[in-house]
Amino acid sequence: MKYSIILFTFFFFFSCSSNSNQLTKINNDGTGGVSCKVDGEILRPKVSGLGLTSNYFKIGFNGDTTYFAVGLLNINATNERFRSIKVQVYDVAFQNPITFEKLSLQGNVYQLGDYGDPSDYGQFKTFGKYEDNEKLFTTSEIINGEITITHHDIKNFVISGTFWFDAINENGEIIEIREGRFDKILSSF
Repeated sequence: MKYSIILFTFFFFFSCSSNSNQLTKINNDGTGGVSCKVDGEILRPKVSGLGLTSNYFKIGFNGDTTYFAVGLLNINATNERFRSIKVQVYDVAFQNPITFEKLSLQGNVYQLGDYGDPSDYGQFKTFGKYEDNEKLFTTSEIINGEITITHHDIKNFVISGTFWFDAINENGEIIEIREGRFDKILSSF
């Protein structure tokens, strides 16, 4: 009996701690979170004790344009390495302009391209303690990707989907973002 309890405790602890090494699940209820693979390495939100938000989901306005954005921040305090992902799309048909009725985004696929504002783009940024460690990778007209909205519950503000993109930095280095997924409650307008 004593060994059973020890084994149960070990397996319970191991299974709980290994969740950070897995991609998040899409539950379509806002509880799944956000994650992706960056050149094959799983990246999830991680911020401890800094008072920062580790993930970002929003539908909002930029002038007269509606946009949708999803992102995450991962900070490794041990080696002072910061990494962030951001996907943003503009001209999202979220509301009927005449009746102001909310419209579902479910099933919409947005192509990610040129980096800038306003445009649809993907971004990966990594930076450390020293300025020369900072690298910004963005999608472009040629190096690009897409985001797909797989679930949108208008009443409960839940949105889920997937994304992938390739991004390039100023030195021509390319990074692959794959198996991106999100399932969150929107901070909406």
